[in-house]
Amino acid sequence: MLIGAVANVVYSRAVASLGALETALFTAAVPGVTTLGAVLLLGEQPGALVMVGVGVVTVGMALSLLR
Repeated sequence: MLIGAVANVVYSRAVASLGALETALFTAAVPGVTTLGAVLLLGEQPGALVMVGVGVVTVGMALSLLR
């Protein structure tokens, strides 16, 4: 429960410091970072659908940076 409160405070500070767009990009990076961590730390083998999802999110983040 404490970690949830801390996460909300950190997220609110990030929005105030970076702005909404940049903070949203970090949020969108979660699937890719989580998948990478699962592969490296846990030896997981993500399926094709997972990789497509991570790819779609990554492309979306890249397109938003071009804006």
